Amino acid sequence: MRNQNTFLIQQRKTDVSGMSGKQREENAQAITDDADHDPDREHVYMLKIESNKNNTQGLQKIAQELNQKKQSAKLGIQENKASDIDDGEKEKNRSELDLEKRKYHRLLLQAEEAIELLKKDENYVSLYPLQDDDRITLRQNHKLLSSASINTSIWMEQLLPYISHLHLFNLTLPGTHDSATFILTSALSPDPTGNPVFNAFIEVAEKLGIPLQDVITPWAMAQNRSLYEQAQDGMRYFDIRAAYNGTDWCSYHFELGLPIYTHLSALNSFLLLHPNEIMVIEISHLASKNLTQTNLNSLRDMVINIFNPILYPRIHDFNATTIGDMITTNQRVIVTLSDDTTIMNYTQLWYGSSMINSYANSDSLPQMTLYNWQQVLQFNSLPSLPTSALYKLSWTLTPQVSTIFDSLLPHKPKSLKSLADIGNSGLTGFASAVLKKKWKLCQLLLIDFQERSQIMEVIFDSLLPTIL
Repeated sequence: MRNQNTFLIQQRKTDVSGMSGKQREENAQAITDDADHDPDREHVYMLKIESNKNNTQGLQKIAQELNQKKQSAKLGIQENKASDIDDGEKEKNRSELDLEKRKYHRLLLQAEEAIELLKKDENYVSLYPLQDDDRITLRQNHKLLSSASINTSIWMEQLLPYISHLHLFNLTLPGTHDSATFILTSALSPDPTGNPVFNAFIEVAEKLGIPLQDVITPWAMAQNRSLYEQAQDGMRYFDIRAAYNGTDWCSYHFELGLPIYTHLSALNSFLLLHPNEIMVIEISHLASKNLTQTNLNSLRDMVINIFNPILYPRIHDFNATTIGDMITTNQRVIVTLSDDTTIMNYTQLWYGSSMINSYANSDSLPQMTLYNWQQVLQFNSLPSLPTSALYKLSWTLTPQVSTIFDSLLPHKPKSLKSLADIGNSGLTGFASAVLKKKWKLCQLLLIDFQERSQIMEVIFDSLLPTIL
């Protein structure tokens, strides 16, 4: 790098001394051609880092090389400062060399971060080895719990002889994150400006020269299947974000979806056709440009009108009634609404605080895994479970600003579905390690694109200690 920097300085001195226009054009073309094959170009190193993300020695070698180039750039800046060229050329050289130094510093940080993440991943594997053999043995000894023998539409009914004496907080219910995003419109949710990820969407759309919707929608959709279909797949918890668009309450995630009435009616239809199933529905993130109490009251009344009389009221707690009794009394739907004032005198609905949330807010599987391991540790360290709240564990990867920009690069996730596939690949191993320790995962397990995961297998595994 030092020789290259010196060459650039010498080349500019020659230009100043009177190189012909033709010579300058030929040299400029030569430099352009070299740049097309320049191994020092930033994206080349980014691809090197990506391709070595599971190779500690490879990453360390890349980091060492980048550090050398960074130091060479710093030396080039010093040489440029001491050179005898005119001030104008010196400033140009300084600016370009400073960009070089920053580039290698930025790449070096990426390589070092990849090394640290790999170390954490290796530590996780060594601390919590997968125990699939034990899981398979249990399955072989008890043929009931398998995807082939259980109809996921009525899995609670089929397992009722084994779980009817339990309370809801004794189970781990499967659920979906951003459940209602299977259909999104081109209409933006109320006032999304100021969100860094949304701003990244705008920049990427401008760079690609495509409509903003074409960038947002792939990252906003967290599910493929309708709420009714999710319930058929076995999901029993639903995360519904509600926005008032001025005339109606709709689901949303950056973009507006279907009316809330449509979503809730679909779930109610499922419950009426499946009288031995229990469901938890969380309605939260209430948004509007000008939200009034009248708007909130209309949402509350809609929920009550749709689900009465099968709502499980908050005058009870989760320890007051067994699963069998919830089904017998036909009070088997828990709905939370995240505005306490609106539901204060309406005990049919539960406060938003009854759902204890946690999520890693990371696009890295190792980071998300370690975060959730800590959540499981805390959950299993509780001296007793709260009787008026349920703990959620979100097995979800969350796109960051860098995730959106990285989607422009080859071999990087270009949608939430691609990111979810990475995250979902780690669920079974994580659950096996937790269950091997005879711990509980949580009470509500959330996931994106549930049909592309093994979440129901994990749920059935979590029930094995209860059934055996």
